[in-house]
Amino acid sequence: MKSPVSGSRNNRPASGQSFSRLKMLGILAGGFATAWWARQRIRKPTSHVARSRWVDASPEQVFAAIADPRKPFLTENPVISMHTVGERTEGVGTIYRWSFRLPFGLRFGFDEAVTVWEPGSRVAYKAIAGWDMEAETRMEAEGGGTRVTFTMDCRLPRPLALLPQWAVNVGVDFALASLAKRALEAQPQSKDRGRYVPALKYSWLTPFYDFAQRWIFRESIFKAHLVRQARIERGHRVLDVGCGTATLTVLIKQSHPEAEVVGLDADPGALKIAESKAAKAGLGITFDRGMAFELPYADGSFDRVISSLMFHHLTKENKYRAMREVFRVLRPAGEFHLADLGKPHNPIMYIISLIFSRLEESSDNVRGLLPQMLADVGFEQVEEIAHFSMPYSSVCSLGAQKAGLERA
Repeated sequence: MKSPVSGSRNNRPASGQSFSRLKMLGILAGGFATAWWARQRIRKPTSHVARSRWVDASPEQVFAAIADPRKPFLTENPVISMHTVGERTEGVGTIYRWSFRLPFGLRFGFDEAVTVWEPGSRVAYKAIAGWDMEAETRMEAEGGGTRVTFTMDCRLPRPLALLPQWAVNVGVDFALASLAKRALEAQPQSKDRGRYVPALKYSWLTPFYDFAQRWIFRESIFKAHLVRQARIERGHRVLDVGCGTATLTVLIKQSHPEAEVVGLDADPGALKIAESKAAKAGLGITFDRGMAFELPYADGSFDRVISSLMFHHLTKENKYRAMREVFRVLRPAGEFHLADLGKPHNPIMYIISLIFSRLEESSDNVRGLLPQMLADVGFEQVEEIAHFSMPYSSVCSLGAQKAGLERA
């Protein structure tokens, strides 16, 4: 007769074997499902793409960027190269030869011919070698800029057949963002007209900005400190410059409901999210669209101006211009408080700062020049109040004051 102990020992392997069998069945089922999906994609690797983007430039300027025979908005990267075939460089009949260097040593190339060429309105292409593809780019005037719509129907070649649709869409969105940048750079007006850096650099990433700020950039750590640092009082009028999607703006209003709060940003997509966020919170916040270096407010309009992670996007010239504008709109004894990339305070942050120091816009920050720049435009009592080590760089909070009225 088997003892109870020996019996329990015999039962343990049985339960373990059952779990292993279930695990193996799950792996096999997943493998079969993946193989079936891959087979379907390879058998019918067709794709339809329809993406749209608003560009702050005229249809003619957008078309000029598309018509550039070098196509720099697509080829200024190590993955894509292109050249024209034959003597034609623009117009119907122009042939472009494209080459893509993909991961794992894969390469993909094709020739396409221009089938429609309507300046300022429409361009269409059709692949003549390498794959089956027809595409069209339309430009329509909208809201002082241009609505650019790209559509494409294609049969993906074998190296790309397993790409999910979202990956194809992301590639097109990057191309449209690059096209928008080129069109803005080509504007004959002041180089700063309409120039701004969208949240997370690309407008199509703006909906994910709040998620990235909360979980990757840990914004709550330094933004809450910045609000406390500003010492906002009842009846103060407060401006959040470069408010983005208004996380800081909303926090200011929630912390000081008796203050009048205004948010300003150049990105219409971010402002739309900001307005929705404030409305859901039931907060009365005014949002304006404008540039930090051209504030649309009268002299002495605010008691406090606050800014978070905006100044490192500006060139040195525009940093000075924005600081002068902040100084102008502040009332006597008004204060400017900002949190932005700063000088590293430990070896790890120093290594990360070497990357940012190579960027024109960020180099002034990581070299620790912001306090002196604030003093240069007339601010007094300029002080670095705190610094924070973030995953991407050091963030410092600065405070500065405009001189008060002299007593008679």
